[in-house]
Amino acid sequence: MAFQLVYTSSPTSLTIGRTGFSTVARSKSMPEKLASAVERCGVYDVGQGEVFSHTTVNYGGETWHVLTRMCDAGTDYTNRNNYIAHHIVIAQSETAKLVNPAEILAQWNGWFSKWEGEPRFVGNVEGLEKIAAKNALPAKNWERIFGNPAKAALLDRHPATICAGAEQARILLDLFSESLLLNVNPLDAWEPTFTTSRSESDAAFLWRASPDELSAPINLSAKSAPPAPQSRAAQYAATGVMTNREKYNLKVSAPKPATRLQVVETKQTDWKPLYIASAAVTLCALAAAAWLLLPASAGDSAQQSRTPSELPTLGLSENSAKSDTAATESQKPKSAMTLSQTMEIVRGKIAEDRYGEALKFWDESPKAAGEPSLRRDILEDIGTRADVLMRQAENLLALESPSKPDIEKARKNLEKAARALDIAGMGRIEARTAKLKTLNDRISTK
Repeated sequence: MAFQLVYTSSPTSLTIGRTGFSTVARSKSMPEKLASAVERCGVYDVGQGEVFSHTTVNYGGETWHVLTRMCDAGTDYTNRNNYIAHHIVIAQSETAKLVNPAEILAQWNGWFSKWEGEPRFVGNVEGLEKIAAKNALPAKNWERIFGNPAKAALLDRHPATICAGAEQARILLDLFSESLLLNVNPLDAWEPTFTTSRSESDAAFLWRASPDELSAPINLSAKSAPPAPQSRAAQYAATGVMTNREKYNLKVSAPKPATRLQVVETKQTDWKPLYIASAAVTLCALAAAAWLLLPASAGDSAQQSRTPSELPTLGLSENSAKSDTAATESQKPKSAMTLSQTMEIVRGKIAEDRYGEALKFWDESPKAAGEPSLRRDILEDIGTRADVLMRQAENLLALESPSKPDIEKARKNLEKAARALDIAGMGRIEARTAKLKTLNDRISTK
C-alpha cells in the first residue's frame, strides 16, 4: 500500500480556507501531518519539462519514501504560471518488495500532468509491486553515454553532482537505476536520495543534477565523467555477474571457541598423517575461497581474463580506489589543481567522515575565493552524509532482533553523524538534531 498526494494551484483546496498552491487530492487514509510534510517536498522552477525526485520524511516513528514527479501545468485560475507535483508516499517497511525508486518513477503510469475538477480524496496507489525493472546490468546506459558501463559505480552512497538539463530527466532515471542495481540487497537501493533537477530551496539530495553545475565531475550534456573506480562495484557494473559469495549472501565467520580445554597424555605420535591431513584441509580451504570469488553463472570466462587493475566493490560503499586517487591528487600543489580535482578531494574526505578536514582543504584552496557558493554545497554534502548515516542506523535498529554488531554499527554511524552536525553552518540543524536524538534514545533501549 502506498499513499498519493497532488499539489498544485487551485481556487479551492482539501484544506478548508486555503487557496493557491495547496493539496487538491490525497489518499483518504493518509494522515494529515504526513500530508503536510509531503507538501514541502520539491519546488518546481525549471520552466518546463519533468522533474523527478526521491527523498524521505519522518512521521510516526517511521521513515517514509516520497517519489515525486513535477511538471509545468500551464496557467492557474489567476492566469499565473502553474505547476503540478504528484507524490507517491511509501513506508520504509513496504520497500522490500519493490524495484528501486528510479524504476518506479520512470514506469508508473498514474502521474497527473494537470488537475481538473474539485479537490477530492483519492484511493491509495496500487500495483507498484508489479513493476519490473526495465534496466539491468551491465550498465548499458552508462556505456552508451560515457563509454564505459563500469562508470555506474561513480554513483555510490556518497554525494554526487551532475550537470544535466531538465529535458534529460528520464535519461538520468535510467542512469540512477543502473547505479542502484549495484546494491546486492534491494533495501539498500532505497537509501540514496536524488533529484533530476535541483532547486535552490530543495532539501539536500545525495545525487543531484542541475544545468548550472558546470564544474560537476559528471556532465551528462558533455558526455564526460571521471575514470571508473577500480572497485568490485565497477566490475559488477561492467559484467552484471555476481560472485557466489554475493549471490548466496555467504559470510565468513570464525569457529566457535572451545568451552573447555582437555589435556591428555599421549605416547609418541606419528606426525606424517597429520601433515598430510593439514595439507588436505589447506587445499580444500583454498578451493572454497576460489569458488566464492567465481562468477555465479557459467559462460563468463572472458570476464575472468581481465587483470585486477581493470576490475572495478560491490559494496556499494567501497571507495578505496577513490581514496587512492584523492590521495594522489592531494599531493599536487593546490594551485595546480582544477576545480573538479579540488572538489573530488573534498568529497573524498567527506566520504571518509573527515568533515573538518574537507572544509579546511576547501577554504585553503585558491578556488574558494572564486567559487564562494560551493562552500554551501560542501556543507550540504556533509549534511547529506549525516542523513545517510542516520538512515543506515535507523534501518539497523528497525531489524526485528538486531545483533550486537548491528547495534554497534548503528552507534558508530550516529557518532559520525553527530560530528557532522557539529559543523558550523549546517542546514536543517533542528530537524537533523531531533532525529539524531530520537535514534540515540532508541539505541539506548537495545
